[in-house]
Amino acid sequence: MPGAFQDKVVVITGASRGIGKVIALAFADEGADLVICARDAHTFGLPQVIQEVVDLVRAKGRRCIGLTLDVAKEEDARALFDAAIKEYGHIDIMVNNAGLAAIGQSFFEGDGGLATLDQAYLINVRTPFLLAQLAALHMAERGGGTIVNISSPSALHPHQRTTPTRPGMAIYGTLSYSYGITKAAMDRTSTTLAAELKEKNIAILNLHPGGTVTERIQAMGHVSPTMETPEMSAQSVLFLCKDPMTYTGQIIAVRPLVEEHNLV
Repeated sequence: MPGAFQDKVVVITGASRGIGKVIALAFADEGADLVICARDAHTFGLPQVIQEVVDLVRAKGRRCIGLTLDVAKEEDARALFDAAIKEYGHIDIMVNNAGLAAIGQSFFEGDGGLATLDQAYLINVRTPFLLAQLAALHMAERGGGTIVNISSPSALHPHQRTTPTRPGMAIYGTLSYSYGITKAAMDRTSTTLAAELKEKNIAILNLHPGGTVTERIQAMGHVSPTMETPEMSAQSVLFLCKDPMTYTGQIIAVRPLVEEHNLV
């Protein structure tokens, strides 16, 4: 039987591993065709091999193109969309998953984290803003679409991150404050844009995974039995994209959504 996203075209950034990779495979399982990308880089000794994910998607019988590029560069961001339109002719869903999670830096050392803040702003705020804009311009012409931003509970104030629904949050204490600042800006951007995009039948929403067991987290040695899995985020994205206008403009935490709807 056709999947819930049969022949839909989904663009996902940062899809060579971790949450982005699992989101791509989950959409493929539901009949979607993919455009995925990642940087040609190594972090924490982990290679980003986009072709491996392309092969996995194609093994599921779906079409997929994988691009090695840096969406923080405007010309690369535009090239991503040009490739998607050239290959498929349209885009239905945009998932902004690529992000920068720098390790903590003292406010009183060196430049106080200014360089990290500038880089985090570029990757976590300006880049998803541009990608959302490129997607929305195309979606508006087609009559609608969905934009999902993978944000973080780090965007919340510390006292908001201590509830029982957020296990595994200890990892966020190791991250640079630039991460929380810029993820908060990402959330505010989406809530700001939601009303205007809704007029064009475009939904925009942000997802907050908790501490998640990805390849990077494993390499850092921060794994905890209370942490989430990438599959929890992936199934949350698919659930939200089935009825996106119900959730447009909202900031949604993964674990409560998964538990409420028994997603995994």
